[in-house]
Order: sequence, then structure tokens, then C-alpha cells
Amino acid sequence: RAFRQDAVMISTVETVYELSDMTTRQLLKLAKLNGWTLERHGGNHYVYRRDSRQITIPYAVKSFVGVNIANKLKKA
Repeated sequence: RAFRQDAVMISTVETVYELSDMTTRQLLKLAKLNGWTLERHGGNHYVYRRDSRQITIPYAVKSFVGVNIANKLKKA
């Protein structure tokens, strides 16, 4: 699959993701690879925690939300 020229990429151990196409499954995998642990799930979100930080990943991710969450997972 070809990536767009202007796309921002995330490289993980196994896969390279294009940020504009982040799905819930890819975000969960990215969280796990970056050391986040699942604290709980229910309602409409997964709640992950690392140290004192918390992040929520919705079950149904919209494209722009997926990009924002992926950036937060990388930074923290």
C-alpha cells in the first residue's frame, strides 16, 4: 500500500502506521507497544494508564481523533 507524501508516520516494532488511517485496533496495539496498560473498559471507551497518566481510546475512532490519540500515546 502506498503512503501519501505528506502523511506523518509512526514506526513500531512490527508495523508502520499512517496517522491519517488510525483505527481502534491499531491504537490499542500502539498503546501496548508504548507501555500503556489497560485499566478498564466499558461504555464507549478503553481506559489505559501509564504511571500517573491516563488516556481513553473510543471503541469507534474517527480519523482526526485517531491522529490526536496516536500523538498523545507517542509523547507520554
